[in-house]
Amino acid sequence: MLKSPYSANITRRKRGKCRADKRKREELAAPPYRNLKHSFTHFSLLTLPIPQSYKMTSPNSPQTGVSHTPSIGVSHTTPIGVTHSCFEATGAYFLTNLMEPPKGKEKSPFDSTSTEYLSVPLHSKKEQAMEMEQTIFQRSELLLGHEAMERIRRQRVIIFGVGGVGSWCAESLVRSGISQLTLVDSDCVCATNINRQLMATTQTVGQAKVAALRQRLLTINPSAEITAVQEVFTEETSETFHLDTYDYIIDAIDSLKDKALLILMASHTKAHLFSSMGAALKLDPTHIRVAEFWKVQGDPLARALRNRFKRDRHFPSKKFRCVYSDEQPQPRHHDAPCGSIVHVTASFGFMLAGLVIQDAVKVEE
Repeated sequence: MLKSPYSANITRRKRGKCRADKRKREELAAPPYRNLKHSFTHFSLLTLPIPQSYKMTSPNSPQTGVSHTPSIGVSHTTPIGVTHSCFEATGAYFLTNLMEPPKGKEKSPFDSTSTEYLSVPLHSKKEQAMEMEQTIFQRSELLLGHEAMERIRRQRVIIFGVGGVGSWCAESLVRSGISQLTLVDSDCVCATNINRQLMATTQTVGQAKVAALRQRLLTINPSAEITAVQEVFTEETSETFHLDTYDYIIDAIDSLKDKALLILMASHTKAHLFSSMGAALKLDPTHIRVAEFWKVQGDPLARALRNRFKRDRHFPSKKFRCVYSDEQPQPRHHDAPCGSIVHVTASFGFMLAGLVIQDAVKVEE
């Protein structure tokens, strides 16, 4: 029996309705807003800044690829149900949807796989750097206060010698908030430096010490102004360093002649001078002390400096403090360089950095 055109139209409408109902059930079963083409509410969330509490895991994680705290500044009454990854690129945060479009549907320009549309920079480089710097020093600010951290940030520091003592001093200063630092050393990294110098690794052998250390420090605070000077401090080069432009001068030089010259010149500036005495041939870090130069006891380098000043009848024009160890030096092998170990040299460096920070906090009090 032939069906009427009217009944055929009814059958087609029923079939179309069934297919529409099936698509609707599939969409409800899948995570909502998989296709962002029709989700203007969710797309607007991409313009929101990412709070610091929004901690991300790897998108390849066996879980959802995202781990965050509930208070991320978005409404939880709106079902999102998508997976995101947050990563740094060229100084800005980018938010990328990782979900694939529903099966059987063509990809939209707004789909998650098209980062051309969904990778939206949420901060400028300058804003990103400022926020990062505030986060880096949050724990220090909780200890010292905002005004003290601002004073630390404004100080200009120069370190002469970035070996086993000076390199750790530099790291501590940058981690403590110093953002204007000059590094002076003429040597290159060699394999024998690896046991005690911060920037010395098997990958940096042959590089200039100041360059390798500068690169390391900028990974801690990219906003810091780190100046690397591959030069030796001598009588011929001393005037090129403009010592009177610094707030703090740190002496970690090994050479007795150059060390004495730096102390004499630095003492005639308005800068605060802190000097490291001998850290070689020492093993026990509990013997490390801080004292005014003329009161240092049990240190052969300090004794040699005092004898030199007396012989030349040239004396420092002001008092300055030194980091030293009163431990009896370990035996030295004949015709071999002085041995040294990192837990002592690094402790010297950290002590020097501590003197700078403690003094900087009190500068304007």
